[in-house]
Amino acid sequence: MPPRIEVSRSGFPLCDDPKTGKFTGSKLVRSPVLVSPDGRFRAYSENEAVAFEAAVGGNNACVNTARLFVAGPDNGDFRLADVKAPQYPDALIKGLFLVDWSPDSRYLLSSVMAGTYGSDFAAWEAESFDAWYGISSPDGFPYQAIRHRFRPGCGSDAHALGFSKDGQIVLRIGPDYDEEGVVRRGSCVTKPGLWSLNSKELDRPQQALNALPDTYKVQQFGSWLEAPATPGPPR
Repeated sequence: MPPRIEVSRSGFPLCDDPKTGKFTGSKLVRSPVLVSPDGRFRAYSENEAVAFEAAVGGNNACVNTARLFVAGPDNGDFRLADVKAPQYPDALIKGLFLVDWSPDSRYLLSSVMAGTYGSDFAAWEAESFDAWYGISSPDGFPYQAIRHRFRPGCGSDAHALGFSKDGQIVLRIGPDYDEEGVVRRGSCVTKPGLWSLNSKELDRPQQALNALPDTYKVQQFGSWLEAPATPGPPR
């Protein structure tokens, strides 16, 4: 059966009803289109939960995969730009949520989530997509600068909030919590705070991360098209 489709900026699909726990099958959540400041690039994401019958035990199971679609600058057709798929059998949840375009319209910032069914735990990280070259940043790319700023092996949690006016990535960095909401022993961040990350200085991490005041306000540079679901290209 084709999946149920919903359009949402932040909604996330599951194969069961979170209120009743009843298994409802596959579902796809597609974001509205996010347009770059100069209007040359457009993007949207798809988070899909696929229901299947597990090979062991025969019980219903679910796996989540995320996709990023980008159009521009000269071609108006959307193309599949990135896929985030689970890598471990005990962590079958992947999600990708668009945050904003950089002021120069080159970089698209997203929040990437990994999680486990049957647990409230979720790990977050930032991803930057270079629309000029069509490439995504390496997995976990902000954490090199975070560990250099605090200490090697530092446990932390980084949420992407947007860009500063000069194009730096704005992150909320907080403690590394376990599944019970307790700060892990290896966490070196004691309280959440706002930081700017200069992704062009990652080879010199001592210059890449700088603290921001708690009153810092993040500006939105891209614009959302609140339109019906945008069909993706054939898979």
